[in-house]
Amino acid sequence: MVPEISREFHKTTMTYFSGTGIVLSGLVSTGRHFTYCLGDYLGCVKDEVAAELIQTFTWETGVGLFPTISPSWAFHGDLVGTIHFSHSAYKSWAHDPAAGRPPDMMVASNKSSLPAGVMPDTSPDILLNFDTGTSEHTARRHLLADGLPSLAQEFKVDFKAPPGITADSSDKRSVFDTVGFNLFRALFGVDMGTELGIMFEYDGTFTPAVLGAPILGYQGRRLSEIRSIIMKKVEAGDVAKKFIALGAERGMPGKQRLDEMVWIALFAGYGGTGNLAYETLRIIWKESPGPDPCDLW
Repeated sequence: MVPEISREFHKTTMTYFSGTGIVLSGLVSTGRHFTYCLGDYLGCVKDEVAAELIQTFTWETGVGLFPTISPSWAFHGDLVGTIHFSHSAYKSWAHDPAAGRPPDMMVASNKSSLPAGVMPDTSPDILLNFDTGTSEHTARRHLLADGLPSLAQEFKVDFKAPPGITADSSDKRSVFDTVGFNLFRALFGVDMGTELGIMFEYDGTFTPAVLGAPILGYQGRRLSEIRSIIMKKVEAGDVAKKFIALGAERGMPGKQRLDEMVWIALFAGYGGTGNLAYETLRIIWKESPGPDPCDLW
């Protein structure tokens, strides 16, 4: 449990082990981190992993090896991967048109392991599956940029608290709902106040797939059902109608691309940005001895 010993263990295994040895030692380290952090993945486990990477591979290098902790990844034979952990290393990779993206993966899950309903219903191939330099990736990104006014550089959202959320609401669900409510208003011009409950359910059901953990068939069907409800409401709005028409003008299936964008908004928007906002506020609350946390709202 001693951090210094844990980091030396990591450095030794990365220096002398390979393949299965790295995976097995990685499982030991992961178990240690979750125990040490009392299960707090975003607020503590990731910091422990970062400290190990920095000590073993250094900030100057910024690139290291990482044992897969994804069951889906391991099942398909990918035991050890490369991780870009410094900002400069990640940026150089993320901005490289030739970096390449795996066409068969959804973050840490191989798409062949996912039941129907986890991926967008109308098209399983998403932006994450296309290399940055491909014409398809560029066309989809341009459609999003041109078809969604909120992505314009000068756009300003009329921020509002969702129904039932007050300055005293500082729990995780409240932060997520505040993010999702305003995100869908900004992106699609629709009020999703009555759908926030199923969005929260969606995120909790979907998250294991991001980590490569098993998703069951009934869960996939429920994800698809929730997206259908949200898609129906989004599609009725003026932004969606213009977006679909713009896609048609460009010879693209506009409804498919809108369906993909709703999928992205739930995954990276409600879930990803919701987590970012909550963890940021949690750190501020923890580190700030000043005003009451609720005043931050």
